[in-house]
Amino acid sequence: RFATGAFASGSMTLGLAYLADTVPAEGRQPIIARFIAGTILGQAIGPFIGGAMTDLFDWRATFVVLGLVFAAVAVVLFISTRKTWLAPVVIAGPWLSPQRYLAIMKRSQVRNVMVSVFCETVCFHGAFAFLGVLLKLRFDLPFTLIGLLLAGFGIGGLIYTVLARWILVRIGQRGCVTVGGVSGGAFYIAIALTPYWPVVMVCTMGLGFSLYMVHNTLQTKATEMAPDARATGLALFSMSWAGGQAVGAAAMGAAVAAFGYTSMFILFGCGFTALAISVGMRLARH
Repeated sequence: RFATGAFASGSMTLGLAYLADTVPAEGRQPIIARFIAGTILGQAIGPFIGGAMTDLFDWRATFVVLGLVFAAVAVVLFISTRKTWLAPVVIAGPWLSPQRYLAIMKRSQVRNVMVSVFCETVCFHGAFAFLGVLLKLRFDLPFTLIGLLLAGFGIGGLIYTVLARWILVRIGQRGCVTVGGVSGGAFYIAIALTPYWPVVMVCTMGLGFSLYMVHNTLQTKATEMAPDARATGLALFSMSWAGGQAVGAAAMGAAVAAFGYTSMFILFGCGFTALAISVGMRLARH
């Protein structure tokens, strides 16, 4: 899992850096929303395929399929980019410079964005990592159906990417994070309390829509926080995002073992709401 995260995260980071270098700041957020649609589509399809493979074969089959997909993509990318491999690469300064990262982290705007996305992913993804387990324990659903319910998250995210420009024109970035945070917390509370599993499909779609209202705004701020070193700044952003997921999953696992699923889903959902409201207040000041 460590190697997967290390090798799979570069394309998103450098893709955001490229967009930040080529798209003006005032029109960047809707473009970034369209860019991440590919990621969201994977989040929609992946759980359903994983659930179906687990029901048909076993959980190991999912990882075999995933490995084959990675291999196929690697071959396609190698063939399509092989002409550029012989071109000289110019790198300013050493290829690995801890001092560069430390210098960027001294900027208050960088620290604000890093802390915000870390807390966002701790609360949101920490709970979401255990949603499938909750559905299995509470309703004893087949894995294919659980995957379909979790796919609602990606569907909600895709709806946001389509409506992003329309939403931003009407409520702005502050409205996005505030509305997204409040609705995201409400959907988590609804999931924790509902006795009917069909309600979960509506809630997961709402969670996808709500998260990307918040996260897309933070992504846009990340592209602006270090304009003189965008790739490095966005690498720090990705580090905080991935670190928050890791800490959130570990914290949620320990919490549900001690206190149960219902109370912890409510707590983590409220934490996501509190984080988003805090970000909205800071956007109002700046």
